[in-house]
Amino acid sequence: SMFQTSATYVAGVFTNQGNLNILQGSILTNANAFISGSFTVIVADAGTAWTNATLQIANTGTLGSFVVSNGAKLVSNNGTIGNLGGASNNTVLISGLGTVWTNNGTSAFLVVGDSGRKNTLTISNGAQVFNGTARIGGGIGGASNNAVVVTGSNSLWSMTTGSLNVGGA
Repeated sequence: SMFQTSATYVAGVFTNQGNLNILQGSILTNANAFISGSFTVIVADAGTAWTNATLQIANTGTLGSFVVSNGAKLVSNNGTIGNLGGASNNTVLISGLGTVWTNNGTSAFLVVGDSGRKNTLTISNGAQVFNGTARIGGGIGGASNNAVVVTGSNSLWSMTTGSLNVGGA
């Protein structure tokens, strides 16, 4: 199945809950994605792909879960996880051989917990994440206990351009 739109996808902004499943070779292409509140997103299976411009995961909200697994592909220009002060305890899991998240915009940045708390990106079991400059914490506000964990054989986090900043701008 394929769904293409120039619209922005928004999950959980008004209801504080949102679920999105892209599975079994489905393809979703959209402009921007803003996912907040208490959400569950699953992008799974070989041949499955989600492409968007800016991907904002849990800029606000708590206890969100975002999983890309089993060979699925996620492509965005830039990505943020737990970016604003109200964002906490959100998890993003990129897992499984052949599973890839590529940030390929002009700056291709990836930010985890800029001002949020306890937001985590885990790259595991052979998955790969590519971006330009990356930052963990360090924004204006009360950023604390944000983490990126890379674990398992052949798992990779690659800054293709730019640098990795931990705890500072």
